[in-house]
Amino acid sequence: TANFEIDCHIVTVKAGDGGFVNGGGKFAYGTEITLTATPNEHYHFIGWSDGVKSVERKITVTKNVDLSANFEIDTFTVTANGNGGTVNGGGRFAYGTEITLTATPNEHYHFIGWSDGVKSAERKLTVTKDVDLSAVFEIDYHTVNVTAGNGGTVSGGGRFAYGTSIILN
Repeated sequence: TANFEIDCHIVTVKAGDGGFVNGGGKFAYGTEITLTATPNEHYHFIGWSDGVKSVERKITVTKNVDLSANFEIDTFTVTANGNGGTVNGGGRFAYGTEITLTATPNEHYHFIGWSDGVKSAERKLTVTKDVDLSAVFEIDYHTVNVTAGNGGTVSGGGRFAYGTSIILN
């Protein structure tokens, strides 16, 4: 009596940083299996080592297979701008990155606050989502006091934005 047994193959699946996989093991030739890549929180799946992009995939086992699932941390954009000064620190960052935004007024301007109400010109922010902030700058104002000498009057004084031309009468 001759005894025969179907060939078995090993399907090895590994997960890169940021996730886990399931579906690997030892299977009989011709078995259809499902492999699944699941990202950890704040990560996303980018593809298998053989270029397949679907998170869940079916394969028919015909040989030994060695696959890795690749994951990347989620990234977000921090947009920071403002008129009347410069704003530094924005860009694209990985989830959880702590950044510092700095608002520096141009000459003859002063910093008022950020569009979300924060008053500090330098602020730390932990990136957890896309953020769009504006630094609010205001031009400096100056008071012009005018006083007439004996025998006359003068007008035209007041509070003016820096650089404003005024006429004193």
